[in-house]
Amino acid sequence: MNVSVLNNLAHWLVTKARWFIVFTAVLFVIECLLVGFSDAWELLVGRASPKDAPYPWCSWPLSVVGWALVPAFIGGVVGYVVSSGVESRRRGPRAAQKSAAMQQRGRGNEIPR
Repeated sequence: MNVSVLNNLAHWLVTKARWFIVFTAVLFVIECLLVGFSDAWELLVGRASPKDAPYPWCSWPLSVVGWALVPAFIGGVVGYVVSSGVESRRRGPRAAQKSAAMQQRGRGNEIPR
């Protein structure tokens, strides 16, 4: 897959966060096969205790991922989206003026001052 055509968030998700997503999905699927979807979901979101689960060797890692890593991952994605939005707003009209000036130069027109 050619990741150079993706925007920055999609590029980060494909290149850096891929292993976290795969790890979480594998743990969740294993837990779903062992105890069922609803119980696995309860463990992932922290509504059920892993010590009460029938397969603690899989329930504890899924619970830790759901408790610590998923909120950190979501916070990172949201922080990235917000900072890129702020950065694009910060560039604002100046970037648009530069773009228009570059287009006019390309056509051989003079830049209005």
